[in-house]
Amino acid sequence: MPRETIWSALIVVLAVLASIALVVAVADRQEPDRQPVDLRYFHLRPNVAEHSSDMGYASMQVKSVAASRHVPVPEVRRLMEEYTINREGQVIGRQRVDIPGLNMALDERWPLK
Repeated sequence: MPRETIWSALIVVLAVLASIALVVAVADRQEPDRQPVDLRYFHLRPNVAEHSSDMGYASMQVKSVAASRHVPVPEVRRLMEEYTINREGQVIGRQRVDIPGLNMALDERWPLK
């Protein structure tokens, strides 16, 4: 094999490796810092300034909260419904859940040990 071909192949391999390293470095820098989530409590969507969450997002957390507190899922779901805002007579908008109030009620009803 001629030397020019070997050098050309080596340059191509080095360019590919440098491109991969650059992509990995940029992707790693753009990855947001993930805070650990305490599954014993309901939490808001990341980067949301409100103190309430939409019903769908809160509903996704019911099973993990119930499991981490060793409480039946229907009990946690009933408590969440008590802290749902605008349940009756709502015409426009989504149902919201008062997350701080719900978490305080969780601690009152099923205190952590």
